[in-house]
Formats: sequence, C-alpha cells, structure tokens
Amino acid sequence: LFRSHTNYEQLHNSYAKKESDLADVLSKLKALEASLNSKDAALATARSEKRALEKRLEDLEEECTQLAASLAAVKKSLGEETLIKVDLENRCQSLMEELEFRKNVYEEEIKETSRRRGTRIVELDS
Repeated sequence: LFRSHTNYEQLHNSYAKKESDLADVLSKLKALEASLNSKDAALATARSEKRALEKRLEDLEEECTQLAASLAAVKKSLGEETLIKVDLENRCQSLMEELEFRKNVYEEEIKETSRRRGTRIVELDS
C-alpha cells in the first residue's frame, strides 16, 4: 500500500509537472500566435505600401517619358527658331548694308547734282 501511495504521489507530481509544462507551452503558443498575427498584419501593410509605391513609380516613369518627349520637341523647336533668328539677323544685316549703300549713292547723286547746279549758275552768270 505504501508503494502504491508512493507511485500515486510520483504520478500525481509528474502529472502536475506536465500540466504546468503544458500551461507554459500553451502560454508561449498564444504569445507566438499573437506575434505571428502582428507580423502578418505588418506584412500586409508593407505589401499594400509596396503596391502603392509601385503604382507611384509607374506613374512617375510615365510622366518622365512624357517630359522627355516634350523636352525633345522643345529642343527641336528651339533649334528651328534659332536658325530662323540667325537667318533674320543675316537678312537684317544685308538690308542695313544695302540701305547704307543706297544712302551713299543718293548722297553722291545729291552732291553731283548740287555741283552741276553750281556750275550751271556760274555759267549763267558769265
């Protein structure tokens, strides 16, 4: 009977120890599950942010492509307008030179005409 009682006590202590171990393991399991749920939520948030950032990147790349095309068009237009400006400046310079030439010719003609009139007046006086 003593032996049975000792066995019973040993079994009871062993059972109590196992119950305590089980409670500890269950407590750790709950903590790990809570941590897992928290990490799952953080992962879902990170994935959502990643999708939003990928969309933003896609939008910015499209805008960059449009701006590059616009820049190329503006550069082309600037080149064309620069050529037009140079051409107009050359034409203006040519016209200024022609005007100066004609002015000199007319002044010479006026001097010649004045000289002839002066000579004519002198001839008439004589």
